[in-house]
Amino acid sequence: MSALEFEPYAQLRESRKIIIFGGGCYGALFSSRIERAKKQGFLNYAYQLIVDLDISCKAISGSEAPDIVFFNGDWLDFMLSYFKYFANENDYIVLPCNTPHFLFKLYKRMVETNGVGKIKMYELMEKIGYPYEIFKEDTIFVSYANWTCPHLCIEPKICPAKRIKRTWSVKEKLLTYLYQRMKLSPKDIYVFETDLYINGVALISANKILKEYNRFVSQLEEVPDRTYMIATISNCHGAISFFKV
Repeated sequence: MSALEFEPYAQLRESRKIIIFGGGCYGALFSSRIERAKKQGFLNYAYQLIVDLDISCKAISGSEAPDIVFFNGDWLDFMLSYFKYFANENDYIVLPCNTPHFLFKLYKRMVETNGVGKIKMYELMEKIGYPYEIFKEDTIFVSYANWTCPHLCIEPKICPAKRIKRTWSVKEKLLTYLYQRMKLSPKDIYVFETDLYINGVALISANKILKEYNRFVSQLEEVPDRTYMIATISNCHGAISFFKV
């Protein structure tokens, strides 16, 4: 099934899938590691879905795995079709590396496509307080690492770069700032963390993304014109977006 253009058939809707955004070097690496995990019995799924604009991307051209389905298109367009036609509650997503804040972009597209409202950015006038913190376009990128991290680090309790116990937490500092400084409530906050690590690859539940979106929409109906925050984080790094609707 490698390199087939995707169609939303019932068979896929009823099957567990691992969705990988980007079929380049990182996507090909993630795909091979996930395939290996399946062979080792660590992960069970029916299909990998590779989403990329390049029909000859490395993850497709370099693989002979029979359970790979290719979607030739935009990542956000794919997710809109995915949630509408063939989402399964057991699916997982491998988020793209080195890109803008994907989950914020997804929620923005879903809100505006579904006619719920129009998202307006809310830019902080101060730093949250991480060692590395930079604002780009619509997102604050943060990190505790002012060193070079090992490739595909899973952030164990002992930091492999510093060889010391990891005592820092992006989430802990973020929530302290949101509650104490910004006075936000839990209803205003949408934090996504890795649900599963497989061979160094981080996966997030697709069902959780949809459930949190539905919670977000219900909040808009109850209390409009609030400040909201979406963050995709690990223990050491994160992407944080503030906005109003």
